[in-house]
Amino acid sequence: MSKIKNSKKLVIIVSSVLLVCGTLYFYKRGKETDKAAKETVKTVNMVWAADIKGFDPTNKIHSSSSVSAKLYSAVHDTLIVEDKVNEKTVGRLAEKWVKVGNEITFTLRDDIFFHNGQPVTTEDVVYSLQKGINNNNNDYSDIIQDLNVLDDKKVKVTIKNDILWWTSFLASYRILCKSEVEADNDKGVKVGAGPYKLVHYERDDKMSFELFENYWNKEAIKESPKKLMVKIQKSFETTLQELETGTIDLATEVPSDKVNSLKEKISNGTLKGLEIVENTNASVLQIYMNAARTKKPARQAISLALNFPPMISALQLPVTPLDTYVPSCLVGHNKQIKRKYDMDEAKIIVSGLSTEDKKIKLGYAGKESPQLPNKIAESLREAGFDVTTETADFNAFLSEVKEPTSSYNMVLMGELHEMSYGHKALCDYFLKDSVYALPHIQQGDATDKAKGEVIDSKLRQTQKESNLKTYTTLVKEVQQILNDEVYVIPIYEGKLHFLKSSKIKDFTCDIFSRIDWEKIKKLA
Repeated sequence: MSKIKNSKKLVIIVSSVLLVCGTLYFYKRGKETDKAAKETVKTVNMVWAADIKGFDPTNKIHSSSSVSAKLYSAVHDTLIVEDKVNEKTVGRLAEKWVKVGNEITFTLRDDIFFHNGQPVTTEDVVYSLQKGINNNNNDYSDIIQDLNVLDDKKVKVTIKNDILWWTSFLASYRILCKSEVEADNDKGVKVGAGPYKLVHYERDDKMSFELFENYWNKEAIKESPKKLMVKIQKSFETTLQELETGTIDLATEVPSDKVNSLKEKISNGTLKGLEIVENTNASVLQIYMNAARTKKPARQAISLALNFPPMISALQLPVTPLDTYVPSCLVGHNKQIKRKYDMDEAKIIVSGLSTEDKKIKLGYAGKESPQLPNKIAESLREAGFDVTTETADFNAFLSEVKEPTSSYNMVLMGELHEMSYGHKALCDYFLKDSVYALPHIQQGDATDKAKGEVIDSKLRQTQKESNLKTYTTLVKEVQQILNDEVYVIPIYEGKLHFLKSSKIKDFTCDIFSRIDWEKIKKLA
């Protein structure tokens, strides 16, 4: 009997021990699961469709890429920023500023730091802006006359002209750490004062960012993701599959020809847990004509043969046809210009061209869908042109088309305008000394060269103009010349679309596609 009682006691003790161990095991496992879930919420995984051009925000070749701008928005900060929603200028690294004529004095905030822990100083500000000038970046050199450190908190920027848009340029200047860049330029330009630190990068593959806990705006980052994981991936089909499975949380680029079908699938429940974000955007698509290879009669016939509204409708693109270079949301838009479509007249002109002049090579970057280029080619063939189309990697494509010896007669190019005033992109592409003078007007015939001089003169006037009415007139006049001489053929103005998991909140951009990464939230 005693043995039986002892056995019962032993069973009870063993059972109790097992119960306690089991409880502790599942409690610990639950804690680990909770920790993993919280870590997932802290991390946002995304896809970018292309890689950046470079890390130096003061180098125009690097900064001209909208993809590079995504990285700069995360890693770097600026003195000020333009709040387009509330139509005001907001301080970032600068707490306040005073403008008197051509002189703007900025006062830096207290307790602003770079990712390496060093404080942001007025010396860093002057160094960063001077670096842009030294890099022959006309976004700096055309604007800045002089730079002066007044004390450890104040810096004075003297601009060459008392222009209307000075805030737009100052809001684009990223501040670098002088000591880091001087020690090692390639590494130093990756050190910023923005809300996220770049911690890993592999060319054409991936990059990752970590939240900068010592960022000056603590309120802005208190609910921000701890990590941003970026995969560079060209295939949207693969990206869509990964969004559906939850492998990634968002895609920053959605091809225009996919938007309407995605909206329909989301609406009817075919795509679950995903949302399209539609952003009003200063983006356009146009054809740049190469005046060095394509004479005016051929350019006129090409323009007359292209009727874009039916093409846009057939392809179900979520865009608005555009008749002039500057989109409707920017200062300087010329709504009086109306493009003419006349296939019969185009055929008559083409019939009088030489065999060589009928040969047209249309180029476009590989990231673009071939559907629209193919429709353009079909219309030109109907008019009598002998058309070939060619696609290439964007960087290689851009390297060729900016050369006067480019083999293309016409190139399909998107443009994301960077400021509210329309002259900026015009200057980038039509000033005769611009490295991106894609129409190559100065390499055309005598008439083209004369028109190029007029365009150049008017654009240089816009760069100095302080009177809004005079400025607007000049920008409209330039667009009229571009239309009359067919140096560019506008196609449409569009919107920028993101595709995201419904767990991602507050993921938007402004009309210039600038993203405040710290505002993104990910729900559990």
